[in-house]
Amino acid sequence: MAITKGSLSRLSVISSIAMLMSVLTVVFGTPFLRVIRNVYGSLTFWGLVLLFVGGTTLLKADWLSFVVGSVWLTTGISLELEKRKVSFLTNSIVSLTTGFIVCGAGLLGVLKSLGVTDLARATEYVQEAVKPLVKGQMNQELDYTALVLQIPSMLFIVLLLSLAIGFLMERRIRFWFRLMKQGYVYKFDFLKFRVSDKLIWVALFSLLFSVLGGFGPSFKTLETVGSNFVNVFIVVYFFQGLAVLEHILIQIRAGVFLRTFSYFIFLGQLFLVLSIVGFLDFWFDFRGKIKLGINRQAT
Repeated sequence: MAITKGSLSRLSVISSIAMLMSVLTVVFGTPFLRVIRNVYGSLTFWGLVLLFVGGTTLLKADWLSFVVGSVWLTTGISLELEKRKVSFLTNSIVSLTTGFIVCGAGLLGVLKSLGVTDLARATEYVQEAVKPLVKGQMNQELDYTALVLQIPSMLFIVLLLSLAIGFLMERRIRFWFRLMKQGYVYKFDFLKFRVSDKLIWVALFSLLFSVLGGFGPSFKTLETVGSNFVNVFIVVYFFQGLAVLEHILIQIRAGVFLRTFSYFIFLGQLFLVLSIVGFLDFWFDFRGKIKLGINRQAT
């Protein structure tokens, strides 16, 4: 797209929103980043990435630079692979792995510069950072060592959410800014979203490993690995559960109030319930059965 005076003004607005949303929420800037790359081109996108990373580095905002910068890097790599028509699975693996390695290495470097070089020191550092946010009794009950050991999955989940949110919301951002439509490489129907059947066994073994810690110290490593994978699968199956919820709302012809109330309850209060529904959907195929049941009633 040729950049005119009008498009430059629009680019400035979209870029500003992308930066603001990224700083405030980390993940909700990615839909705007996808629009920038797909409408204004690769050079504009990567120039903005360098500008952001360079600015935060000069401001010595190292945490922001590596966490948000890795989200932008993950989004950028995914977009470049998408343009080259790389398969969705390969795209996700490469972009998420690269972003995770860069973020992890960067944060480890920052911690090392602060004198945090082992688990005990990392636990103390996290406790000091989290303590002001946690109230009395809960602060005493919280296992900070376990929390530190869950950080890898937390970082991966942030990157995973950033890709998912960017992919799902890009069309809406284009509509808001009245930007031209384009053909998308990945033809994705969210209502039919289903986690690969092969991953169910990884999820089950992860769940098994996550409870092995009670059998003795020798199982602690497996417990840590399993717990991190379980955290990731909770988010992955949450999206499948969300697809089931949306399918049900469409089938019952839910109005605005019921739809808003349902999302408020499930997203705000019952997040884990949707993950369980998504997980059980592997065996029960809720969407197929609900649709079949309604069709039978109609006949």
